Amino acid sequence: ESGGEATNQTSAATAPPTANTFVVLVDATNVGKLGLNIEPGTLAVNSVKDTGLIAAWNHANPESQVHPNDQIVAVNGRHITTDGADALQEMIRTQQTLKLIVARAPTFSIRIDKRGGGKLGCAMDMDTLEIKAISGAGLVAAWNMFSPDFAVHPGDRLVEVNGKNATAHGVGNVNAEITAGDILNMKLVRGTCRGPGGAAATGTVAPVLPVLPVSPTPTTFSLLVDRSQEQKLGLSFEMGTLSVNSVSPSGLVAAWNSAHPDRSVQPNDQIVAVNGKHISTHGAAMLHETLKGDRSLEITIARAYFVIRLDKQPGQKIGAIFYEDTLNIKMIEFVGLLADWNRAHPDAAVRPGDRVIEVNGKQTSQQTAAELSAEMRQEQVLRIGLAREPAAAGLTPSTDQSTFQVELDKANGNKLGLVFEVGTLKIDAVQENGLVPLWNRANPDFAVRPSDQIVEVNGRHLTTHGPEQLQNTIYKELILKITIARASTCAVHVAEHNLQEQGALDCFRL
Repeated sequence: ESGGEATNQTSAATAPPTANTFVVLVDATNVGKLGLNIEPGTLAVNSVKDTGLIAAWNHANPESQVHPNDQIVAVNGRHITTDGADALQEMIRTQQTLKLIVARAPTFSIRIDKRGGGKLGCAMDMDTLEIKAISGAGLVAAWNMFSPDFAVHPGDRLVEVNGKNATAHGVGNVNAEITAGDILNMKLVRGTCRGPGGAAATGTVAPVLPVLPVSPTPTTFSLLVDRSQEQKLGLSFEMGTLSVNSVSPSGLVAAWNSAHPDRSVQPNDQIVAVNGKHISTHGAAMLHETLKGDRSLEITIARAYFVIRLDKQPGQKIGAIFYEDTLNIKMIEFVGLLADWNRAHPDAAVRPGDRVIEVNGKQTSQQTAAELSAEMRQEQVLRIGLAREPAAAGLTPSTDQSTFQVELDKANGNKLGLVFEVGTLKIDAVQENGLVPLWNRANPDFAVRPSDQIVEVNGRHLTTHGPEQLQNTIYKELILKITIARASTCAVHVAEHNLQEQGALDCFRL
């Protein structure tokens, strides 16, 4: 059946999909802004604002309007394949008069019939809808055989299925339609083969549009709200843990969610800090009082669930040891895709104790742990959903509890002059020379002492990011804001998520 559909589609079409480019001329002399959101590494257009120079161009030039998913491939005579995206972006930022060459990736349509029970036979990124690989057997391969001029290639990206558009209806609805539909009328945008160094392999006319990368949602994030007008937060949470039960459709948090959909507060998230006071050092009751009493609030939220994306090239390993029955992560190896992910995405880093609850849309509530582990072994593109246990609330603070912040600048190559335990960040010794001893002499009321504990570095807290992420931040970043918990405070323990109790369980390595 797929062959028949392929033949009909091909005969109805007049030509294979081809790219087109057009020129956009803008003058920013009068301090006008482009009003364009572009992807830094690719210059792909994410969105066009309603106001700005590009919006004005679109209004005046309907035949050459700039749309999302277009790509800027040249600026004032310099091309992205020869000069690179960074150079072009700098020109866009600094030069007043701009001649932009914009490429529109070609689109084409295919029709897949699943009524015979066949599989699509392709690996696809569920977040970007990019086709990552096509197997030799499957409905897409059959389409390609009968419709070579409209063949689907790795790097192509789905934009619409049965009238459901990824931009208008959301990627989740498109994925659901692919799963549920028997007949799939699919619209794709053509990707581009790349030559050495990332240049397009087929000249400079075709766009070099890659799939737009999806930025991972951080495992913790902050929201700023102002209650000066006596508005309600519109948030219901558990008193003892500050885990979010529900978000009211009206209120300050709902307004935040509407303005920041990528960092919206969801049920099961946890409030872990308010105005610099963390739940593990100050306790849930004090944070609750701060929420009620303070007008300006900086609230730190920890995700209960987050998603990572891994692309296993031949021979690559995930680089982790999992418990077979629970899919909790026992250990992350130094070499592997997980370690690479953590280094690239420190704010969405995976930690030992995190638990795999979804792989490529298959959830533990519907599949066994063995089926999910098989999915991780067999598939090249992995979209893995992980659950993290809530941060433990500290004891009710007493009068001698305290935390304070130390600000240090390593720009001149100076050492901290601090010795601490690797796994807990408890301070063993303060040396005679270094930035911390200098701080102590200048700030005797906030001097760092042995047995104090580093609990936060540059907004990353020990209980939510783990000691390894804090250590990496201390080593790599030049400007450090370090929060110290005084020795009299109950020590912050990194939750092991009952891993000790699982010590006798069987494990597997991927």
